[in-house]
Amino acid sequence: MKMKMMSLNCPKCNATLEIEDGLDTFFCKYCGNKVMLTGMSSSAYKAKSNNLRFQHEKYQQELKYKNERERWEREEIAKEREYKRLEKNKKEKTLWKPSLLS
Repeated sequence: MKMKMMSLNCPKCNATLEIEDGLDTFFCKYCGNKVMLTGMSSSAYKAKSNNLRFQHEKYQQELKYKNERERWEREEIAKEREYKRLEKNKKEKTLWKPSLLS
């Protein structure tokens, strides 16, 4: 992929700046001045859009994992409660109860 270059002058030291297509912020290599382009090239826009899409997809995956984990934890708690209830019923049935007819 061939990158398009354009030349501008640094507003601080007037040195010639080489700007790579797709970047909207850079520094002068002579005086260190930060230079920001006011418009966004199509490459920069695509890169920014791709980055936002990636961040959104990552967030969606994290949210899905969190929801699945919470659902699993709720199911485990419900299973544990049911097990304890069954064990309690089992103990109550096995307790020896003296007959009233003695």
